[in-house]
Amino acid sequence: MTAKKSYKQLKAELDELLTSFETAAHDDVDAMLKDYDEALKIIKQLETQLTAAEKKLKGD
Repeated sequence: MTAKKSYKQLKAELDELLTSFETAAHDDVDAMLKDYDEALKIIKQLETQLTAAEKKLKGD
C-alpha cells in the first residue's frame, strides 16, 4: 500500500507534467495521453485535499 502523498508532492508532480506539455516533450501520443490521465488523477487528489482542508477550517 502506498502512502498518501502530500499536497506539496502532488502539486510538484502536476507542475512537472504541465511543464512537459508546455515544452512539447512528448514524442509519443500514447505517452502524452498517459501523462494527461495521470494529471487528471492528480488534480482530483488535489481537489479532494483542498475540500477536506476547507471543511476542517469551517468546522464541519
